[in-house]
Amino acid sequence: MENLQDDLLKIVNRFNNAVVLYCDEFAGMENFVNRFKDRAFNFSGEQSMMMAACGFAARGKMPIIVCSSAKIANAYAQLRDGICIPNLNVKIFAVGDGVRDAEVVGAMPNIRVMVPFGGLRAGLARHDSGYLYGNFEEFGPVYFNFSGVP
Repeated sequence: MENLQDDLLKIVNRFNNAVVLYCDEFAGMENFVNRFKDRAFNFSGEQSMMMAACGFAARGKMPIIVCSSAKIANAYAQLRDGICIPNLNVKIFAVGDGVRDAEVVGAMPNIRVMVPFGGLRAGLARHDSGYLYGNFEEFGPVYFNFSGVP
């Protein structure tokens, strides 16, 4: 979890409009929350978190959702109808065991699905080539599947 927090710090430092929305299961994000109290939001329900991301995006923010793949599966309708169809600028970090979810999300309109080989660290290590940050600079929803990340 500490690597994820460090990498989120880098992203939020680079993009002033970024806010992080996360589920209760990622309650170990104290380092990030302490540094960016006004840009980190904890949710107990994944459907509520998806819809809050819609509101943030509609107001010009770039929400970054951090949640397990399993929890995101509970909010596919909100992801499709609230984020993908209106093509909102929301980035999603799906963490944990779930490769099949990338197939389901990939069938949704207007969303790019990224499955970095080697998980989160490898995806962020390739930021010089634009792999990760390029997806943050482009407008629209992006789903990063970091399977295998604890």
